[in-house]
Amino acid sequence: MSDVFLADIFGWIGNIGYILGLYYLANCKKPIPSMWWNVFGNALYVFYALLLKTPSLVVLSILLILMNLYGIRKWRKEQEAEKNNGTQTKP
Repeated sequence: MSDVFLADIFGWIGNIGYILGLYYLANCKKPIPSMWWNVFGNALYVFYALLLKTPSLVVLSILLILMNLYGIRKWRKEQEAEKNNGTQTKP
């Protein structure tokens, strides 16, 4: 399998993952699945960019992965705080 063909496969699957992430973000109440789809899509973009030797896309994709992981962590902390605040008894 040639590198160009493999890069195209990574690129198209990455596009699908990223589009699914955006769809879930726009239409779902829980953004975590959308963030994971974006992480998946951007991880494939990293491989795509490495095969095409495009360092700017590698850096962009890694930064977007890190931003999504930060968002997942922040969302989970907020959900945990809401859960804890809702279960505490008032004096």
